[in-house]
Amino acid sequence: MFSSVTSLLTKSRSIINQTFGSETQRIVSAMLYDDHLEVLTSFEMNRVASLTFGDVVCDEIFDLLEHTIQHPLEFSTLSIQKTLALIHHLSIYASNSAANLTWSRLLRHITTLRQYNTVLLTLDNPSSILAKIQAIKGGSVDHGRLVREEAEALVALLEDVTKWRELRDVKRGELDSLVPVGDK
Repeated sequence: MFSSVTSLLTKSRSIINQTFGSETQRIVSAMLYDDHLEVLTSFEMNRVASLTFGDVVCDEIFDLLEHTIQHPLEFSTLSIQKTLALIHHLSIYASNSAANLTWSRLLRHITTLRQYNTVLLTLDNPSSILAKIQAIKGGSVDHGRLVREEAEALVALLEDVTKWRELRDVKRGELDSLVPVGDK
């Protein structure tokens, strides 16, 4: 029941973005919020990374990413996990503007996700729908381990700016890179 309600909330978020968001936000939200897609492919993530070379589109993407990780109760654990995986990919392969936005806008939210615990989050927010469902069920199990692990790896990368720059430089030099890394 818990996962089906979370899935319903996530689907409603996807429908809202499909109706009101920009074309780019519709594409990204369809990837992130569809819980039938358990992983994002390299092709899908590279598609989003290539879109970051336009400043307006890059801002639209980061508005969506920031909202998702800033409000984890509104999204399924899988959606948050896919969002972190996409952010990790963008931090390496996307434009310099996207890399800067990852550090300046997203790092603080990613840092808080290192403590992500689905049970504790709902207990801390008793007015949330998910907390009410847990109360009816009589408790729940934490499903946040993969989110915590991805957040920890991403924070470690972003906080070591030298290592991060070197990784971006190496990827920029690879001949088989699908996305142009760096400047526009």
